[in-house]
Amino acid sequence: MLNHVLSYPTAIFIDKKVEVRKIHIGYNGKATGEKYNQYTTEFENFLSQLLKE
Repeated sequence: MLNHVLSYPTAIFIDKKVEVRKIHIGYNGKATGEKYNQYTTEFENFLSQLLKE
C-alpha cells in the first residue's frame, strides 16, 4: 500500500507481476533543460525494458 504521497506529481511504475518497480517524484518538463533530456532518455529506456519482461 502506498501511504503519504507528499509530492506532486508522483508517477508509480508497476510491472506485470503487480510489483512497484520505480517511483518518480517531481516535474521534469522542457523548461528544466538538460534534466528533461536526461529524464526522457531514462524514462524511455526503463519503459522499453519493462515492456520486454
